[in-house]
Amino acid sequence: MSLDLCIPKGDPSSAPRNTREIFETLSRLGYSGGASEYVTSLPLRPRDECKRASALPPASSSGTAAKFDLVGATSVVLARSGSSVMSKYDSRRLSSKALSGSKRVRDMDDVEAPADSSTLASAKSPFREFYRITLQMDAQDSTAAGGSSGFTTSSASFASQCKEGAGILASYDIVAAQPVDSGGLAACISAGKGGAIDIIVLDMSSGRLPFPLSPQDVNSAISSGMLFELRYSPAIRDASMRRAFFTHAATLLRVTRGRGLILSSGARSPLELRAPRAVAAIASLAGFSLQQATVALTAAPATAIAHAEKRKKQI
Repeated sequence: MSLDLCIPKGDPSSAPRNTREIFETLSRLGYSGGASEYVTSLPLRPRDECKRASALPPASSSGTAAKFDLVGATSVVLARSGSSVMSKYDSRRLSSKALSGSKRVRDMDDVEAPADSSTLASAKSPFREFYRITLQMDAQDSTAAGGSSGFTTSSASFASQCKEGAGILASYDIVAAQPVDSGGLAACISAGKGGAIDIIVLDMSSGRLPFPLSPQDVNSAISSGMLFELRYSPAIRDASMRRAFFTHAATLLRVTRGRGLILSSGARSPLELRAPRAVAAIASLAGFSLQQATVALTAAPATAIAHAEKRKKQI
C-alpha cells in the first residue's frame, strides 16, 4: 500500500487537470493514494484554507469512476509498535525478504525493480486523495531591523503563528514545513513538539544542503513524530539535480539511520512518476535497503497521516 504525499499543484490555471492526470497515473502504477500540495508562507490568511476541490474524476466519468472509490483516512493507517514507523506484521514480513540481486543502472529511465521486491506490489485498494499544505520558511532574523512583515524563523514566532492558524491548518490532511536554515529547522522542531508539523521538507535540488544536519536535531524531530521527506523527481528531471539528490539522500540516510524518511515524487507531470518498485531501485542507488525503501513508501507516509489525524483532534 504505497502513498505519494507530494504532488505540487503548480500553476493554478492548469492545476486541476494536471493533478487529475497525475492521480490517474499513480493509480495505474499501483499507489493507494496521493496528496496535492498547496504551498504558502506564514502568517496564514482565510484564503489559505483548504477548499476541498477534488482533483479526481467525477463519479459520472466513464471508465474511471470505479478506480477512485474514496475511503476513510483511518483505513490506510498502519499500526505502530512503540516508536517504530512499521507495524510488527510488516517488520516480520519484510525481514523475511532479501534483495537477491541488483542491476547496474546506467540511466534513470532504465531503472528496474529488484528481483525480490514483491513486497512493494500491494493488493489493489481504493485510491485516496489527500490535501497537503507546505509552509515555506525564509531566512529572516527576528531581530533584524526593518524586517518585512512576513514570519521569521524564531521558534516562538513560528509556533505562535502556527497556533493562530491552527483552524486553517486543520482543514488539510497533512502539514509540512520547508526550513532554509538551522533556525528554521529549530522552529519546525519546536512547533512539531506541539503537534503542529507532520513533515519536514529539505531542498535536495541544489549542490549542497541548505544547512548542516546534526543527529541531535534529526532525532529530536523524529521523536516528536515528524518525518523527513525526500523527493525523487528532481533526480529524473535534471542531471545536476540527480547528483545532488543521491548525495543528499545518502547524507540524510546516514544521519537518520533510515528512520523517519518518506519517499515522495514531487512530480510536476505524469512523466516524472515511477512505480513503487522503480522508486525502491532509485533509492537503492543512494544506499537504501529494500526494507528501508518499502517503509519510506508505505508505513512512513501512513505514520504522517496518523500524526496529522492526532494533531487535528487536539485542536
